[in-house]
Amino acid sequence: MKIAIDSRALLSERTGIGTYTLAIARGLAARPGARIGLFAPRPLPRSLEGADAFSLHTDHHPFGIVWLQSTLPQRLARWGADVLVSALTIGPARGEIPYVSVVHDLTPLTHPEWHSGRTLLGFVPLWERTVERAALFLCVSDTTARDLVAHYPETAPRVRVARNGVDRDFFCPAEEPAALQRTRQRYAAGRRRL
Repeated sequence: MKIAIDSRALLSERTGIGTYTLAIARGLAARPGARIGLFAPRPLPRSLEGADAFSLHTDHHPFGIVWLQSTLPQRLARWGADVLVSALTIGPARGEIPYVSVVHDLTPLTHPEWHSGRTLLGFVPLWERTVERAALFLCVSDTTARDLVAHYPETAPRVRVARNGVDRDFFCPAEEPAALQRTRQRYAAGRRRL
């Protein structure tokens, strides 16, 4: 099976969704018979770990959301993709390739004040079409799944939950007491929990 992944989250400094996207790519690449393609509007960083496990398909497009809607569907068809993983939630409004929308949260709709205008411009106008077209919605928490179904009841049969996990190679707890205390002091003002 040829699985394409919208890899825009890997274009800049790694964030939570970038870490998630790379972990999904690695996990899928380890499955027998899976061929993984990372697709992005611009070249991905050369330092991308595990890049030998997937093929890279990049363009030279300045605007990711325009690329997603105009160029990506044709690129997926030429590659022969069986499915697209829309790691940044929004999928192409047109095209024949089915896609899975990964829903991290619905805060662009429920709390727009938390987001930049750029994020809202790339999400809000295209969300309704994503609700219509996505073959599945992969929610990262039970709360997100409940929110999605509450706001869009028609999505209920297409909603699945796959909770975020922890990559022990990327995040590892400190073991020595002095390191634990330094971390607590830096991030939690000395409290035991954040």
